Amino acid sequence: MASPQPIPYVRVSQEWLHAVTLFGRLSTTEWAVLMTVCAETWGWSRKRAEIGMSLLISRTGKTENGIYKALRRLKKPAADGGWGMLTVVGGGPPPKPLIYQIQKDWELWAWKTEAELVAARMKLQHYARMGRKHNAGPLPASGVALARMLREHALLIAPAMGAPPADKGNHRWRRWALTMHELEQRSSMNIVRQVIAWIHNDETWRGRVKGLSADQDLKSHFEILCALALR
Repeated sequence: MASPQPIPYVRVSQEWLHAVTLFGRLSTTEWAVLMTVCAETWGWSRKRAEIGMSLLISRTGKTENGIYKALRRLKKPAADGGWGMLTVVGGGPPPKPLIYQIQKDWELWAWKTEAELVAARMKLQHYARMGRKHNAGPLPASGVALARMLREHALLIAPAMGAPPADKGNHRWRRWALTMHELEQRSSMNIVRQVIAWIHNDETWRGRVKGLSADQDLKSHFEILCALALR
């Protein structure tokens, strides 16, 4: 039985994802191609990626001719009759693969009518308000505890670089607590504690995990740090 896990995952803007859903003009092949580009770019925390036809065929299960037509429609600007959802930023010429980047500005896509664009804008503003209301909720206690430990480390190592105040209303503190909770789910609370303690006492790594981005520094190197801290 399939059991997809939340880690690893693709970091996708909710606004962008809602906009794609509301756009409603993509064929099944265009949707599959767009999602593959999304996975190959944002899925690897990069803005652009070299993507060849063979990869698109294997990932989507679509024909080469169908993928070619989908790509042509996706990358052609709205003013020229395309969807304007992909941008070619390098690569080629054939047979070399092109380098694609997703057009994040959904207002530049080829909406069917101006009224549809206005309606989408209103819905996305509503979703954003709902998201802010959701984000005001309680934080996981374990994530808060680990974030406090990381905060103490960050302030001791580089006090001038600062750390977010332990206030659930502070967006950066919420990110720290949620990131720590995510790392706990990937391992355990005890392991995350051991990793933070090890970083604090290691001359090399203590200077690489600090400041307001300490949570993201820890997350980026978590697997490596686990191996080092638990050996």
